[in-house]
Amino acid sequence: MTLLWLLAADARAWQLEEFYRGTRAMGMGGAYTAVADDADSVFYNPAGLALNSNYEFRLINPKIDLSTDDIGVVSDLRAAATKLDGPTLTKLFGQHIYGDVGVFPVVYFPGVALGYYYNAQTHIVSRNLAFPQIEASYTKDNGVVGGIGHEFKGFAKRQFLRAGVSVKWLSRQGFRQTIPLSKLVTADKTYLTSLTSASATGWGATPGIQYEIGLDRSNELLLGTAWQDIGDMTFGNDLQANRPPPVRSNLSAGMAFVHRFSPTARATNNFKLSAEVRHLTQTDVDPRLRLHAGAELQVGSVSLQAGIAQDSLCLGAKLDMFFLEVSAVTYGVENQSVAFMDREQRYMLQLTLKFDVMGKQKPPERDEDRRKHPRSY
Repeated sequence: MTLLWLLAADARAWQLEEFYRGTRAMGMGGAYTAVADDADSVFYNPAGLALNSNYEFRLINPKIDLSTDDIGVVSDLRAAATKLDGPTLTKLFGQHIYGDVGVFPVVYFPGVALGYYYNAQTHIVSRNLAFPQIEASYTKDNGVVGGIGHEFKGFAKRQFLRAGVSVKWLSRQGFRQTIPLSKLVTADKTYLTSLTSASATGWGATPGIQYEIGLDRSNELLLGTAWQDIGDMTFGNDLQANRPPPVRSNLSAGMAFVHRFSPTARATNNFKLSAEVRHLTQTDVDPRLRLHAGAELQVGSVSLQAGIAQDSLCLGAKLDMFFLEVSAVTYGVENQSVAFMDREQRYMLQLTLKFDVMGKQKPPERDEDRRKHPRSY
């Protein structure tokens, strides 16, 4: 029985898919559904769009995400490009070649976000010395992503319900396959071209809600849930022989505790603790990989994050300098089950140039009964 369990656990050799990873969210270990309150809410939980009070254009925001192994395998990759055989491939076993580059220029107004999404990602892992094979994926996405969010009165004083929905229409090119060494050695240019030529369009929708319970003027309890890409986001149709890989749906639910050092401050000087369960609709997932937890300390224009995601430590930081945001994070990804521990450490950096057409909007002071300011803490 133990052997069967281990074999079943190893059947899922691919990492748990996340369509979008934001720097702040990953710094908090991915436990972001309940606390989402920035432009990334359009991906994580569109209900958080209701919390924005500014009129921003985020026109330039490049983001790059790399693996620890990328630099170390450069020479081995050059050798593999010249001669792909068993000894050459052996040097790459256990290494993770990963790169993700993207931009999301977005118009970010109160309750609304609309932007152009472009992202290219490559991930290559070689496994199994006895029967060599490579797990390879490549995707290139571009299209439009938009969402709306609104806040309503809750069921009692100092309680608020936020609801939102986001929609994305994308063109995707790419593949995700496990390729045996025998196929790679005999592969010609036609085969490699056929892998990357799959291209089609598709759309997906993400609804989400957040419920805020004001414990007192300085402390809040937040509950949130979102269902990213309900029913999976597929590309093309069944008549198309070569289709890009789909985006699997991701149902998440989380909660958070927020303490504000000043009852009149809303976006600054606060501390958050959050916990979350993700990928609830997927049955082939090690339960330990579903759990996420994180914390954030925000003082003025500086915020520090820490968290646990898939049994790995995450650390992040962000500096907001009026028109420029700089954020960086390191996080871990488990590429198999926890039983086999194939962990990959990654590093992400993002620069954002933004412009607020109305000037930085100060949130109103918090009222004991905030019905005067229904969209503000």
